[in-house]
Amino acid sequence: MTRSFKRVCLFVLGLLMITTTMVGCDTQKTNWSKLSDEEKIDKVLQSFERMKNGEIHIVASMHADVVNPKEGADPVYKYETEFTGTFELRPDHVSGKRSFNGKVKDYYCDRMYSYEKNETDTQWTTTNYSIVEYNQPIGIQQDAILYFETIKDQLTLSEDSDTITVHYETDDIDFLYANDVQLIWSSLGSLGFSSNDKSGKLEIDLKMSKDDGMPASVTITGLVDNDYYKNQKYVSEVTYSKVNSGIHVDIPSGIDNPIYQ
Repeated sequence: MTRSFKRVCLFVLGLLMITTTMVGCDTQKTNWSKLSDEEKIDKVLQSFERMKNGEIHIVASMHADVVNPKEGADPVYKYETEFTGTFELRPDHVSGKRSFNGKVKDYYCDRMYSYEKNETDTQWTTTNYSIVEYNQPIGIQQDAILYFETIKDQLTLSEDSDTITVHYETDDIDFLYANDVQLIWSSLGSLGFSSNDKSGKLEIDLKMSKDDGMPASVTITGLVDNDYYKNQKYVSEVTYSKVNSGIHVDIPSGIDNPIYQ
């Protein structure tokens, strides 16, 4: 499949399956020891599928060795980024503080556009090419969860006394090249795969609380080697709180009159 066709397939799958989302269940009374691994995987995926609002904290980093760096240039490419805020899904609204290598800005986005401003400013800025679609900092996209529903036989399970974790991984470069945006970019990542990559791998861990049956965290790890970078590693740690507590994200004042940059 081509890159664009795979993306269309994944997006259409999400549109078709989102209508089947079920209402919540009483997970507090669940006897986890009596459930099969398949049933536990279903519980975790359903918890993420039903997520509507909450608080979120994301910490992400990239580190890579530059292949053939220019004289005097840094032989290492790296960055750290962080987001702390609140979110609503369907329709999407996300608001909070976003930092990149220590520089903090106010941030807001909906399903289509993103806006930012310095903390001490009142004027919001955006760009003509700021369409975000799969780039909202919400940790994991619903389309990705719905895709996992179709490949449950490829997922693995682990648990402790408090949480259940569903693990996904793939080293299929062609698939990653076609779907990296949907799978990664909502975790603050800009990691991209190419059909010319020498090697690549993506791992995603979805963790659910046994206590309330709500999403607890997402961990995304991406590894890539190509002609430009080697030992490239991206890691994002996403933590949720107050999920489905009724949090409402207000549209910030001044968003309707931004400066385009």
